[in-house]
Amino acid sequence: MNEQTINETLHGMSLELAYIWRESYANRGKISDDQHDDILEAYINVRRAITTGEDGKRFGANAAYKAMQGEQ
Repeated sequence: MNEQTINETLHGMSLELAYIWRESYANRGKISDDQHDDILEAYINVRRAITTGEDGKRFGANAAYKAMQGEQ
């Protein structure tokens, strides 16, 4: 597996975590605050595992941002 494949896989995972985090935020009270915080922490850690490009941004940074905002 090469770096690009790993970055793409991690990016997909981060989009899934963003969706789960948004849903858990919209349904506060159905899960614990700790679990909600842990989902966000998992998202952050997965994003950090993605290497940065020459522009200093991680692969899929714009899409990840939009996913966290509910725009995607």
